[in-house]
Amino acid sequence: MHSAETALLVEQPENPVDRILQSIEAVLQTRKLFIGLDRDGTLVPYADRPEEARVDADLYALLSNLSKLPAVRVGIISARSIAQLRGDFDSKKLFLAGNYGLEICSPKGEFLIQPMALDAVPSLKEMRDRLAPLTSPRINAVLEDHGYSLCLHWHTVVVEERDLVHQKVTELKEHFPLIETLAMATSYEFKPRMLWSKGSALRQIYMQEQADLANAFPIYAGDSEADEPAFDWVNDHGGISIKVGAGVFKTCSKYQLADTSELRKLLTRILSIRQHKDDKA
Repeated sequence: MHSAETALLVEQPENPVDRILQSIEAVLQTRKLFIGLDRDGTLVPYADRPEEARVDADLYALLSNLSKLPAVRVGIISARSIAQLRGDFDSKKLFLAGNYGLEICSPKGEFLIQPMALDAVPSLKEMRDRLAPLTSPRINAVLEDHGYSLCLHWHTVVVEERDLVHQKVTELKEHFPLIETLAMATSYEFKPRMLWSKGSALRQIYMQEQADLANAFPIYAGDSEADEPAFDWVNDHGGISIKVGAGVFKTCSKYQLADTSELRKLLTRILSIRQHKDDKA
């Protein structure tokens, strides 16, 4: 094999985890890191019902150990509520951003809620009550109330009843102008109608923690269209964005990983590299 061909193989490894690590090789030796992670579909595989998509002990330990490193900060940015995230992750070490970051809690215990999210709570409660009949055994939709957002899963609904679910959502959209409806692959998500996204959450965390995150290199991993604003924010700030899974949509992410297990391999390798770097220092 010619040397040029050999060099090409070294520069562009086939393994996507190796490819990402090679792209940030210098960063891992010299920069502070901020690693933002979506939960469902990114860190944890989807399950038939949300409560079955659990964070296991190994993942809990991996993220805790990453966040213990002197120049690594880790944040979870999820549609789930902070109350749920606190049950999944080490809230004394990780940033937790629930409801797309409408609520944010730092490892120091500082808590921030966007005022417009509070204003939308009465409408969200009324919408929840009007969606509740769709969870009857006959229809079998799954409705999650995250406090400042709702999620209606319709993949559990029998095919014959799905039109009823879609019609009901269309009807409610007209009655709740303060609530934005997002049509996802197998669910509908409802959140306050405001200029806010997971990208806004990342920006808020950086503003809130300027002293700690100044010049930190951002990495963000997510799996759905709701993560695109976070990918875009990270790209604009010179970091790397990683789409996880086979979801089909146009993405601005710089890298793609096949599934949650590949992301776990990447995070484990980053942990090992940083621990080795610190041991040598």
